[in-house]
Amino acid sequence: MAPFLLALALGPGLAAAEEPCAPVKPCEIPDEAPPPPPEVPADFGAEVRTLFDLVSCRGRPPAGLDAAAVQEFCGRQAPRLGRARRAAAALDAVLAPLRPDRLPSAAVSPLSDAGLLRVLVAYPGARNVTTLSPRRAGDPRLLPRLSDPGRLRAFLSAVEADTEELVRGAGGETRGDAGALPVLLLSAAVAGQEPAALRFFRVEPAGTLHYLGQKELAAQEQAGGGGAFSSCELELVRPGQATKAVTVRHLAADLSDRGAAADPGPLAHLALKGPFTALLEEAGALGGDGYGRLRALLLSRSACLITDGTGLAADELRRAGLTVEVRPLPGAGKGAVVAVARRSS
Repeated sequence: MAPFLLALALGPGLAAAEEPCAPVKPCEIPDEAPPPPPEVPADFGAEVRTLFDLVSCRGRPPAGLDAAAVQEFCGRQAPRLGRARRAAAALDAVLAPLRPDRLPSAAVSPLSDAGLLRVLVAYPGARNVTTLSPRRAGDPRLLPRLSDPGRLRAFLSAVEADTEELVRGAGGETRGDAGALPVLLLSAAVAGQEPAALRFFRVEPAGTLHYLGQKELAAQEQAGGGGAFSSCELELVRPGQATKAVTVRHLAADLSDRGAAADPGPLAHLALKGPFTALLEEAGALGGDGYGRLRALLLSRSACLITDGTGLAADELRRAGLTVEVRPLPGAGKGAVVAVARRSS
């Protein structure tokens, strides 16, 4: 009888051990909170339009800046922009008879953040343009810092040098600490377009784009290291038109093989575009051993590739199935040429 009584005594305990939380289950682990929704991308359209007005001398000098210094700058800048437009028109006259009628709507200019103007001239039908270089886009909210006369004059001097590069048709590099934005905006002004919106993003390893909200940008600024305001997207329109003319993305990226191994996103992003048109300026580094991945991508995906003769040799282009024609480049000095490589049908 004792064993039976012992079993009865242990029975409730065994049941409790099997179901320790019944019936209210106080030890149940709560569900994890859902992740916060993604931020709305921050739009700096107002800031970039004001910056555009300054570098292109449109309208009155922005409030808070030395008006005399700006007017002095614009006295030199307006004719310089006119010369840049004439140089662009001369280039278009050379390229127009060589350019195929049907081309992809995506165009890329690797290794130069100053290549935007040439892309817009070379491929007037492009609706999606990507420039890539190690230089970050830059903070569009720089005008308050230019209230200091010394900083303003240094900035305007750098803008003048950038504009002179466009006049000469050189890829060049943006100057000062303002990033690539000023020269991108100068290129738009020469091409007869203006900014309607500006957003920033980061490139994911698979090549997709993650657009950044105000909180994410603020966190990047606080972290330091120059990561904030690195890659940007500009929507350009023609004056007086509300419809978008072209989307321009600038990717701050190291496109060398070593850089692509550390950060595969930029080259993956280009690969996602499928066939594209390309422009190479002052791309001598591309001919070395350190840019094999980019070179292979350009040779396999370019439906049309326009180059100033640097980066990819004509024989290499032909071996990749491209037909190459070389023409003198007007106004660019003795011996300057432009090569147009078209994909054979």
